[in-house]
Amino acid sequence: MSQENVEIVRTALLAGFVSKPPDVEALREVLDPDCVLTTNWGVEGAEHHGVEGALAAVAEMSGAWESWAQEVERVLDAGDERVVALLRLRATGRGSAVPVEFQWATVATLRNGKIVTSRVFLSQADALKAVGLEE
Repeated sequence: MSQENVEIVRTALLAGFVSKPPDVEALREVLDPDCVLTTNWGVEGAEHHGVEGALAAVAEMSGAWESWAQEVERVLDAGDERVVALLRLRATGRGSAVPVEFQWATVATLRNGKIVTSRVFLSQADALKAVGLEE
C-alpha cells in the first residue's frame, strides 16, 4: 500500500499544485471529502476543508504571485499511512516583480486510499523531521 499512497499524493500534487488550472476531478478522486489541509503561508495554521478548501488554499497561495510554477522533487513513503512530498516553487512577486525560488514540503496522511490530512511545511528539513526521515 505504501507505493500506492505515494502515487495518490503525487496525483494530488500534480492535480492541485502543479496543474493550471487545478484538475478538480482528479482531486476528488484522491482527497477524502472531509480532508483537512493545514497551511502556514499567509495566516499561520489556516485549515482548509474538503476539495473546495484545497482549491481555496491553492488560490490563496497563487494570489501572492504574478506568475508561478511548482515542481514535485520527491515523494517518499513515511510509514504509518503517511507520505512526505518535497516541492520547489519558482515565482515572481505580485506588484514587486521580485523573482523567488524556494523549497517546501507537505506531509499527508491517508486512509482507505484517500488523503485525510495534509500539513504544509515551509522547510523540507522540518517536514522530514516530523516524520522521522531526517536527512
